[in-house]
This record gives sequence, C-alpha cells and structure tokens, in this order.
Amino acid sequence: MMDNAEQNIVLETQALEHQGTRVLTCLLADDGVFPNNALLPLIVYKHVLEDVGDRAIEFARRFAERGWSDRWRDGLYPVHHYHSTAHEVWGFASGMARIQFGGPRGVFLELEAGDAVIIPAGVSHMNETNSSDLLVVGAYPDGCFPDILSPDEGDFDGNDSEDDDRIASIERIAALEVPEKDPLFGSRGLMRQLWKKAR
Repeated sequence: MMDNAEQNIVLETQALEHQGTRVLTCLLADDGVFPNNALLPLIVYKHVLEDVGDRAIEFARRFAERGWSDRWRDGLYPVHHYHSTAHEVWGFASGMARIQFGGPRGVFLELEAGDAVIIPAGVSHMNETNSSDLLVVGAYPDGCFPDILSPDEGDFDGNDSEDDDRIASIERIAALEVPEKDPLFGSRGLMRQLWKKAR
C-alpha cells in the first residue's frame, strides 16, 4: 500500500482500527516546497463502504449529514497541488488510483472503491495513475472554499513575492478550525480525536 523507498520527507504512519474499519494515519512534514501538515495526519479509512448499492450516493449522503458539502464527483488531478483554505475528503465510489501525498518526494497510497481519505489542508496530493472506472466524491467542510495551489520545484526559491505567498498559505493552514464532525463517522470519528489532540 505504501512505497516508502520513493520518499525521504519526514513520515510517521500508524495503523489503527475504528468501528470495524482499518485505518491508516500519516503525518507529512513540510518538504520545502509543499507545506504539508506536520500536526494533522492524513486519515485513510480502508473499505469503509463495502455492502452498499451506490457508493457515490452513500458517500455524498454521509458527507452532507456530517457537515461536509458534496462539491464534486470526478477523477483526480494528475498534478501536485494542495489547499490552504480547506480540508478535503474523498470517497472512492468505483475504481482505484495510486496517489502521491506530500509532494514529489512524498508517499504513494493505493486507494480503491469503498476507501475514503481525509486530507488536511496543506497536504499535497497528485493522482499518479488510475483505473478507467475511477469515480471519486469530493467534499469540504461547510463554509470552506478551497483554493488550488500548485507550486513547482522552482517556486519559493528566494523570490520575495513567492516566499510571501508561501508564508501566507502556511498562516491560512494554521488558522483553519478542526471541523465539528468526521465526514464518515461524525462525532465518533477518529478525525476529531486525532486532530484535536494535535492542536
């Protein structure tokens, strides 16, 4: 599931179980280009939706009931990018994808139908490859509107304007509140527990 040989940034993982679902958490530190998030772990719920009819509808329903607005249903960007104004959740309705989190030196995760991942603001993500039937439901906490920041390796290299942009994005990430409810498990979810503990 994870290919650590291809990454050399600070990475701390933990395997857990929550309400019968296997959970992977992963802390990704700033790599000098992408701020990532050394305080709030990426949270992957493996096979959280197994025996349901239409996973896209069920993911959207769960997200909306827990205060995460269903914003899109599509594939995933094949470009490293992050959001400084919103956390994000993905529900894999069908297919599979190999995603790199943390920037070009980050960690690869293979995610498939039934999986969900909660991505803290600042954590870079990019779709490296996917099956032709990939469908993902994406959502953000109500009231949050994601920006899309995609610095390349040459950005933030001493240009004062770019450095100011990077500092501003890090400040926006630090100021974001922890959402009231985990998008899959509500107030009983691991997100609040893990993210509140980190703050």
